[in-house]
Amino acid sequence: MDPLSIAASTLGIAQVVVISIVKLHDFINELAEADEELKNIASNIAGIHLALTALGELDISTERTRAVLKKAGVAEAVSKCGALCDKFTKSLERWTKHSSGNKLSFRDRLLVGMWHSEKIRTFKMRVQSCKDTVHFAVSCTQLIISLDDEHSSEDRRKELEIRARKVREEVKEHVDLSKTQQLEAQQRKKELEKESDSETEEAFQLRESAIEEVEKQLRLLRVDQESSEAVLSQLPSESVEQEIRDIRTAENSWAAVGSSASVVGITRQRIEGVHTTNQSVAVVGRFDVTSIPGPMSR
Repeated sequence: MDPLSIAASTLGIAQVVVISIVKLHDFINELAEADEELKNIASNIAGIHLALTALGELDISTERTRAVLKKAGVAEAVSKCGALCDKFTKSLERWTKHSSGNKLSFRDRLLVGMWHSEKIRTFKMRVQSCKDTVHFAVSCTQLIISLDDEHSSEDRRKELEIRARKVREEVKEHVDLSKTQQLEAQQRKKELEKESDSETEEAFQLRESAIEEVEKQLRLLRVDQESSEAVLSQLPSESVEQEIRDIRTAENSWAAVGSSASVVGITRQRIEGVHTTNQSVAVVGRFDVTSIPGPMSR
């Protein structure tokens, strides 16, 4: 099974969804006269394919990595994107049925051009959002897997810290962009809501349709912002240094010295002088709280 199919299977994404996404990408690429809007959609679809393939090559079986992907809403985003790609492909096939080979007829070029409105803007946003959701989730997952490797050298961990900072900045920029786009969409909606005394019934219907599309865009942008913020919360925080020494346990007790493995972040630890007495046990370093017997695991 190829990495893309592995990722889809692990995340619970139906294979038909992946097929729909790939089919639209191939269809647009076969249109030699596809305009920049369609080419932009095809580019983002290729980005989704690439990110999912990278995801399939990772070990996403751990609870932490699954939590990242779930909070980011990867499966939902890809499934919705696949359904929309299938619908859009059928529309393109219908609009270009009078064209020969990969050359658009004048009539078909007009039909495709009619979609250059708020509707195509909405579809572009959905595909872009899906690509960003998967891309950020993969970046975060890669970092978590690398950071969980206890055998990483000091140089390697410094490198990961730099990577984490770059990904964090990238996600923050995306969140800011999403907020800006929401403001722009709200402004477009206000402009569209202005009525004209000489407005025809056809113009009114077109304006109402455009308002509906802008409202869809606003909902999409809010979901996109929430998804990015969820990934941001899972990214490693700035590095934390711990220096712990001279720890003595009470009799017949448990002690956890260091930090929980559930804490997302890059931690440098220097722990020394941990003493246990009379059947006491100490867990030192990064540890799983749930695996420690006694009160701490409850």
